[in-house]
Amino acid sequence: MEKARTRSQAREVMSKMQENKTGLRLAVHGGSQCEPRGQGPLHRAGTLILMWQAAGSEGSVAPLVLKTILLILKGKPGETEEDMEEKRRFSLDATNMMPVAASQALCTFLPVGSYKKAVAQFFPHLLLALMLQLFYSSQLRVMPQDRPLTLSEFNFPQFPETLHYFYKISVEGPRRSEDNIVTIIFFTELLNNFFKDPFPEEFMVLYKNWINDSNPVVSKLSLQKIANMAPVINEIENVCSLLTSILEAFHSKEHTVVIRALLTLRKLLCKLDRVIYSSLCAKIASSYCPLMDHVS
Repeated sequence: MEKARTRSQAREVMSKMQENKTGLRLAVHGGSQCEPRGQGPLHRAGTLILMWQAAGSEGSVAPLVLKTILLILKGKPGETEEDMEEKRRFSLDATNMMPVAASQALCTFLPVGSYKKAVAQFFPHLLLALMLQLFYSSQLRVMPQDRPLTLSEFNFPQFPETLHYFYKISVEGPRRSEDNIVTIIFFTELLNNFFKDPFPEEFMVLYKNWINDSNPVVSKLSLQKIANMAPVINEIENVCSLLTSILEAFHSKEHTVVIRALLTLRKLLCKLDRVIYSSLCAKIASSYCPLMDHVS
C-alpha cells in the first residue's frame, strides 16, 4: 500500500513538472511563488528532497529527474544569479541550499536499480557535477602536489563518453574559474591512466593554454604535468610553442607560478634537442632578463 502511494505521488509530481513549465521552475527552486513566512531555503530543500524520494521508485521518469537535478547542480551553494554575474565567491550558507539538496537526492538515486540506465546515460555530467559540488561545499584548496583517488584508476565502461565530455568542457571553458581546478585534476587522471606521455596533440594544446590561466592553481597544475613529460619532450609536436607559453608564464603576477615555470623550463631544457634549444636561446635569454631585476 505504501509503495503504491509513493508511486502515485511520483506520477503526480512528475506529471505536473512535464505539463506545466511553472511547475518545473518551482521544482528547481524547491518552493512556491507565495512562500509562507518562516519557510526559507532550508524548508524548500527539505520539500525538494521529499519530492525526489517520491519519484525515486519510478524508473520511467528517471531521465527527467536526473536532468532536473543536473540543472540545479549548475548552481553553487550560497550563490545567486546576481552573484555569478559579479563573479563573487561566497561561503556555504542558506542563500541557496538547493545544490546541496540535489546532491543528496542524486546520491540516493545512484544505487537504485530503476535508475541504472539513466545514470549510465548521464554518467559524465553527473560525475563532474558531484565533484564540483564537493569542491564548493568543502571549500577545497587543491595544491599541485595533491593526487586525488578517482574513478580514472578503474576501467569503468563510460570512459570514452567521460573523456569526450571533459575534453568538451575543457575546450569550451568552465562556468566559473575555480571549476577549472576540478576539471584539470580529473582530466589529467583520466589521461595518465589511459595514455602514455606525451599526450596526443589535441590534449597538449589544453595544457599549453592552461599554463597562463587566470587561476594560479590551474597554471601550476599544468606546468607540473608538462614538467613530468621531460623524458619525452622531443616527441611533443609544436614543442617550441609549448616552451614559448612557459616563458610567458614568467610575467605572471603570482610569484609561485613564476617559480613553477622556471623549474619546469629547467627540467625540460635538460632533455631538449640541442638544435631546438639553440633556436630558442635568444628568446629564453630575453625572458630571463626581467627576472634579474628581482635578484638582490
